[in-house]
Amino acid sequence: MNEQLMALLLPLTVFTITATSTPGPNNMLLSANGARFGFRASMPFLLGIRFGNLLLVLLLSLGLGALFTHYPNAQQGLKVLCIGYLLYLAAKIALATPELDSQSQTRPLGFWHGAGFQFINPKTWMTGLSCLSAFTLVGDDYFYSVLMVMVAWSLTGLVGSVFWVCCGVAMRRVLKSPGHWKMFNFTLALAIVASIFLIVK
Repeated sequence: MNEQLMALLLPLTVFTITATSTPGPNNMLLSANGARFGFRASMPFLLGIRFGNLLLVLLLSLGLGALFTHYPNAQQGLKVLCIGYLLYLAAKIALATPELDSQSQTRPLGFWHGAGFQFINPKTWMTGLSCLSAFTLVGDDYFYSVLMVMVAWSLTGLVGSVFWVCCGVAMRRVLKSPGHWKMFNFTLALAIVASIFLIVK
């Protein structure tokens, strides 16, 4: 690894930790899944998020980001889709009946929910574009710097995602009554709605 790539490693790691671990739509949904269904059942959704995120970063590195340059309205359309989906999920969580037994008929969000959501999540697009703009090199080193971005994004993203699922699982252990679950579901729904402000600002 040459000196230029080495110099990027620390700031790239800090950026990707911040981008993948701070509150946002992905992490709120991971906590909701963890609280409602437990750690193991949340893994397909978590892996879907990580796969979709990585695939989007790869496509952006190949030039997909130019879509916003040629079609400025595409970004606004993306925001509308994402906000609509998040409002739907927030309402679904807020209105969910407390389920304290294992016979629940509801299902956790799955792999393709997580992967597909990344392509309508403006935060994922913007952080991906920002990361590639700031931490890729020109010329022969471009491929290696993109590879480094993808590795850093994958590792820090996995750690951050697992952390948010564990936060949800921890809450699951202290929610003992239907009243507790109703309050938690409503609070989590509000947090998901609040994450919309990260998209519209």
